Amino acid sequence: MDGRREDAAGVKRSALPLSKEKDNSEMPQNLSDLHVDAAQAPEVLPAATPEKSIPRYRDVANQLIERISSGVYPVGSLLPTETDLTQLFRVSRHTIREAVRHLQTMGLVVRRQGHGTIVKSNQSQRQFKLAIRTFSDIENHGYFTHLVVLRSEFVIADSALARELQCAPDQRFLHVVARRVPIDDTIPLPVAWNETYIVEAYADVRNEMGSHKGPIYGLIERIFNEKISAIEQDVSAVELDAEVAKVLSARARSPGLRMRRIYFGRGNKPVMIGFNTYPSDPFSLNMRLEHD
Repeated sequence: MDGRREDAAGVKRSALPLSKEKDNSEMPQNLSDLHVDAAQAPEVLPAATPEKSIPRYRDVANQLIERISSGVYPVGSLLPTETDLTQLFRVSRHTIREAVRHLQTMGLVVRRQGHGTIVKSNQSQRQFKLAIRTFSDIENHGYFTHLVVLRSEFVIADSALARELQCAPDQRFLHVVARRVPIDDTIPLPVAWNETYIVEAYADVRNEMGSHKGPIYGLIERIFNEKISAIEQDVSAVELDAEVAKVLSARARSPGLRMRRIYFGRGNKPVMIGFNTYPSDPFSLNMRLEHD
């Protein structure tokens, strides 16, 4: 049961998201990056074998992986420019960008503004590390995961939910409950339980969520000509209820980590609030602070 009650108009008045908040004393001691400790040594990347059944960008990515693992592009070197790669593989710039984005997700390359794309490693990462510091990080995560919608409904925030969403009581939202899963088994990202509260004025995004690739806020920007100007993010400890635990392959009532993001549009007005929940056992949080 999700603790909501239906009013006379048929709109559910919602309580808190399905993961129950835990005492912050159970939080890890360090903050920011989520990662799973590697249980095994890194795996050397296999040579790529182009397949007609896979997307073109994956074919290009596989060929780049083969060149990196064979030393054609050694660690510390620069990949050819985007223009050179489009000529080399005879594909569009969009395809090259998606291929390089795939290599970034695998931890093989890193982009440095003003320098280019640098080969970071010739081995795939066997640990999960979620570093969300910029819009690009969130965008990359959205492109390499797929939202599997379980249900959606309009809800009116009660006082408890209003505190969670930092909105006024009785504000109406489209509440979307989903799983966010990697697009395939080559992506080193975990399954997440996702709950998204979209301000009613933007609720028409529901019609395209099933086919949309990328983060939901990108869909809001495209359909409504909105511009997301800021994202506020925080992490808290939660207790996983039975439904969430089952999706995450965890034990019911075990601890989890929940990331909340509030997306602000024009005029600094929230347009969407999203919650991603992960099992806590394989995770820790870390933050690096540098002198200003």
